Amino acid sequence: MNKVNNKGFTIIEIILSFSFIMIISVGLFLSATNYKNKQQLESLRRDLETYKMNIITDIHKEIDKRGLESIEKDHGFIILNFYDGESMQIVKLIDLVGNSGVAFEIDVNNKKSYYLNDSSSIISDIELVTSNRINFGASKKGYIYKINITVHNDKIGDYPISIVLTSFSNS
Repeated sequence: MNKVNNKGFTIIEIILSFSFIMIISVGLFLSATNYKNKQQLESLRRDLETYKMNIITDIHKEIDKRGLESIEKDHGFIILNFYDGESMQIVKLIDLVGNSGVAFEIDVNNKKSYYLNDSSSIISDIELVTSNRINFGASKKGYIYKINITVHNDKIGDYPISIVLTSFSNS
């Protein structure tokens, strides 16, 4: 009686094993890539949210310190006039050299500047949305202003920054 040695692998078994390993590897690679993309988007959203809060906080600090008299809109930028005679400009900058990431600047008498450092984000719009007059009795009057700044990013789309400001005077 002849015994057959069946201890080895056939070529079909090797090809099937290799195919299964490749399918599992591709699946793991796609999952890791998907996770990395989601992580980058969340990081970008966090950066934009931090940027938004810094802008709003600094504008409100200047208003608390100086008092807001009025807001004007003039061809693509907004001017905040304070009671002490100084002003703040929210300006949309266009970078003519390339995508250096400079999107806009808040300038308080050439003392403070803010730049959007992410070259994939640009300011697509700055607008003074509302300017509503409010009365608090006969002695106190004022305005409520809303400014919308829209940051556009190719990965997350439009990201709005809304700033609500109040101006009061005794008259």
